[in-house]
Amino acid sequence: MKSGTVLDIGCGDNGTSIKLGKLGFTVTCIDISKSLIKNLKNFININKIKLKAICADIERYHFKKKFDVIIISGVLHFISKSKIYQLIKEIKSHTTNKGLNIIIAFRSGDLS
Repeated sequence: MKSGTVLDIGCGDNGTSIKLGKLGFTVTCIDISKSLIKNLKNFININKIKLKAICADIERYHFKKKFDVIIISGVLHFISKSKIYQLIKEIKSHTTNKGLNIIIAFRSGDLS
């Protein structure tokens, strides 16, 4: 896949979304941290990268469209088990037919 739409859940101000934006993907980033989203918005404005950065709590976020790729990294351990299953259902139902979900979760006992 060389282009498409990406939703990065728990994006922080890391480089994944930025790299995908530079490669031509249409990226929407979500993070609960106001300061991280502010930093990301400043970076994308200075560097003229097309990304949409949203400060939101993923447990209350309402998906509005389908994406070709949905990434969620290092977020699930902050969510209750009952809400994790609902979130994964939401992710699956908002991914295009030939889309991709990338879910990175910490294991029990993982010190990181």
